Amino acid sequence: DRAKVESTAYVKTYKPNGRKTEYFRLDYSIGKKVKSIHIRGGNTYAKLANHRANVLQAMIDRGAELDEIIAQVKDFNSKTK
Repeated sequence: DRAKVESTAYVKTYKPNGRKTEYFRLDYSIGKKVKSIHIRGGNTYAKLANHRANVLQAMIDRGAELDEIIAQVKDFNSKTK
């Protein structure tokens, strides 16, 4: 019998294309696959980006379902400033 595949999510910073500026993204794994979604709102110095990263981290800490977390990121990314 196969055990249920656990999924994990975490907020991470990254530097796209070797830039010096860092941005936030949500990394999540399903089984052995790791996927990433950029979190819009600016670089790591921007208040909006930090707020969104903190909201997502709070959801992860409280044990929210992966689908709920991904939906929140998509909601953030669909809104304009």
